[in-house]
Amino acid sequence: MSVLESARARAAALWAVAAATSLLAVASVAVSGRRALSDAREFGSKDFQWSPTRLFLDGVDPYQARLDGSDDIILTQSPNYLHLLYEVLSPVGLLPFTTARAVWLVLSVALAIALGVFYARTAHLGRAGTVILVGALLASTPVRLGLSVGQHGVFLLACATVAFAFAARPWAGIPLAVALTKYSFAPLGLVLLVAGRIRTIVVAGAVLAGGALLFAVVTSTGLVDAVLGPFRVAGNAVGSGAADLMTVLGLTPWFDGNEPVVSALAVVGAVALAVIARRQIRSGDWVFQLGIASVVSLICFKHLAHDLVFLLPVVVLALRMTGARAAVAWAGLAWHGFVVGVLSQLGTPYDTPAVVVASFLVLAAMFAVLATDPDAERSRDARGLADAGLH
Repeated sequence: MSVLESARARAAALWAVAAATSLLAVASVAVSGRRALSDAREFGSKDFQWSPTRLFLDGVDPYQARLDGSDDIILTQSPNYLHLLYEVLSPVGLLPFTTARAVWLVLSVALAIALGVFYARTAHLGRAGTVILVGALLASTPVRLGLSVGQHGVFLLACATVAFAFAARPWAGIPLAVALTKYSFAPLGLVLLVAGRIRTIVVAGAVLAGGALLFAVVTSTGLVDAVLGPFRVAGNAVGSGAADLMTVLGLTPWFDGNEPVVSALAVVGAVALAVIARRQIRSGDWVFQLGIASVVSLICFKHLAHDLVFLLPVVVLALRMTGARAAVAWAGLAWHGFVVGVLSQLGTPYDTPAVVVASFLVLAAMFAVLATDPDAERSRDARGLADAGLH
């Protein structure tokens, strides 16, 4: 076979995979969309933060409403995000719930496609590779679950992507602040701090503080009570995670029920991991920084399966690797992207202790290959936004 014939055969094989992946993606989005728009309590956009946003627009403190057991907090829409999110979601909060969840579904699918295309371009994938990545993302367990329950992971990842891609510019603190409204992703800010993006961090802090102040004014709540609101809700509304240190510690007799100590250990763990990877963080490009920040967040703090969509930047990093390092990265992506979902369908749920521990160890292995990644030593100044074709 000639070189030209070999290239044509390879291209044909790639497009065959792309076609199959596209069909799987369409089917997955169709099923997830039907579930998101249904009235089934298991799905039905049950986590979409519509009712807390509605209460905020009515001048009512949704955190206190949740603590009081108010029926105005519908389904499982516990307001355990920071104040800024409800201000950002105000446009959909003005809509009836059935309309709002449809709008949110369309927006989430559109953002997922945009993210897939963007990261494919960042990795310099061709057209077939782009179709494969977008299709795999839409069919993945995190996106499938997130769409079904109206979660915000895709939206927050989009904000984090913009923040890291333009981290050298102070205004990037605005999308970073939105991403940090899910404060279990606080290591995003920690990694940017290690990377020296001080002005971006300051802007993000100012935006979050302004969001809390506006919330206090609109809801006539004392500023201290407003600031503490999300954390008080989290104390009785956040259950076990899917692959994190906090959940694994909670499985032991020594830490079960000792939430303050477990939370403190998670914070210490996040700082320790950032210190371990500080050299790679400082010399790596924005994709590496976001990838390792996401892995640190997912390892240390409670997250559910749909939050694993934040592993998308690691796909780009895995494409840069070779040998055993690449094998570990791809195995981790496959495990969290598809295998845990298959296991759940076969009768072994995500929160089964054995699955949680295995998922935690997989994330730990992914951190290990990233934290010792020689490719991260390449100067971010030589790459930066050029990797994404934004020069």
